Amino acid sequence: MLPTQSTYCQTPGTGRRRQCAFRSVAARIIASLFLTWATFATSARGRGAEVDVLHIDGTVWRGEWIGADGSVALAGTVTVRGPSGPVDVPFHDLARLTFSAATVPVPSLPITAGQTVGSTPTDASTPADKTKSDADGPQVAPPADDDKKATKESVPSEPATPGNETPKQDNVVEEATGPVPAIFHLADGGLLPGKLIDPPAGDVASDAVYGRTALAEVTALPFDRVAAIQLGRGDEFPRAFRAFRSALANRLPGRDVLIVRSVDDAKTLRGQLVQIGTQTGSFSFAGRCRSFQTGKIFGVVFAGGGGIDRDDRFGVTASLLDGSVFSGNIVDADASAVRLASSIGQTATIRVSDISRLECVSNRVVYVSDIEPSAQTVEGLLHRTWPIRFDRSVGGGPLVIDGEVFARGIGVHSRTTLTYSLDGGFQSFVATIGLDDAVRPGGSVIFRVSVDGNARFESQELTGRDEAQLIKIDIAGARTLTLVVDFGKALDLGDHADWAGARLIRPAPDAPDGARQ
Repeated sequence: MLPTQSTYCQTPGTGRRRQCAFRSVAARIIASLFLTWATFATSARGRGAEVDVLHIDGTVWRGEWIGADGSVALAGTVTVRGPSGPVDVPFHDLARLTFSAATVPVPSLPITAGQTVGSTPTDASTPADKTKSDADGPQVAPPADDDKKATKESVPSEPATPGNETPKQDNVVEEATGPVPAIFHLADGGLLPGKLIDPPAGDVASDAVYGRTALAEVTALPFDRVAAIQLGRGDEFPRAFRAFRSALANRLPGRDVLIVRSVDDAKTLRGQLVQIGTQTGSFSFAGRCRSFQTGKIFGVVFAGGGGIDRDDRFGVTASLLDGSVFSGNIVDADASAVRLASSIGQTATIRVSDISRLECVSNRVVYVSDIEPSAQTVEGLLHRTWPIRFDRSVGGGPLVIDGEVFARGIGVHSRTTLTYSLDGGFQSFVATIGLDDAVRPGGSVIFRVSVDGNARFESQELTGRDEAQLIKIDIAGARTLTLVVDFGKALDLGDHADWAGARLIRPAPDAPDGARQ
């Protein structure tokens, strides 16, 4: 305990007085720091995460996440505390919720062992070292034993029986003895990095693979909800990885593809996966069912034509900090956690601190790239004409303006005119316009929008040095919508123009009975 000021001040001597003053000041500083910390801790306790709320019309504002009520399916609401207090935002008004780091309170939703998403798994690996991404796509982390050896086996082997065991070869990957690092590619476009595990005793689902993922410690993934399972690393087996990516991009109906870990060439087998575990699996082909060692397999791509695609049945796509991406519907949420019924049929509770963003699907939004134009013209000036691209830039790459990537939109080159026939039931047209990053700082264009033959918008001349512009055009009752990208002063040199996120928005439905105001 620090001596008090009076103890030393009663003792004669200048040195003691200085010591008295010094220790008194130190005590006050320590007390002040303690009070500051206590105040911060008290105010932080119970605060929700900060979240950027993006509406379907492009409006953005920041607030404090409070929770959500998804009990009315896609007619539910999320609650965010704004400058004037809590605001209930209907799901159909939302485009995206982006979470930032914040102090999150102790969860009040029932999070039990094996349910919490984003927490450190029970094995030694953490989400950060499970996967990595590079220019070629997601990669599987190396096994715990860091086994670098490859196999040249081109087909799965028959199960060994006493007396005819296959001798161990120096170039064969050892069998796994525990959970196997894996990436599960979902049929709806989602991605779940994690580990392949064996089915729990007494809990074996037919036609399902089991994994330890962000959804749960034991996740049953039905075959028809999975597009592929990647077990090998692309940097170790580049040819097998290319074969895996090719098979995933061109899934054949009725035939699964088994890709073997091979350094020299890509070994594949077409048939049907029966089951797969951490050590062995079985694959049916040519009328026979044969066993294989999981450690020899790079991956499996499931047949196309089954499963489910991304659609309006799932209100959000959740992106987590560990790289997991999956779609589902919000069941409910509070300031600490969100409970989602995922597209694979499993309900998971996700800590808000582990969420990067929630992309929302609104039944009020129709993307222009999903509509067939009633008329279109493309004219060149000094150069050849460029074909119109939907959900891509005119150069064939992703739509990117000012570093922001847009999944939806239209890429065109000057001069291009697109006309759409409407039903009169839309309220507004919204898009982000500008020159694609692929040609910046080049290009010079003018954007124009006409509604029922009447000019509603004309931009200034935009170049690759200008920032992107968000435009909102009233099209209430409109029967035709015309989008034009015209030549600028630089003629048609590098005019890669983007109608990024171009969408039509219907009026908001009437609020349901009992909706919070």
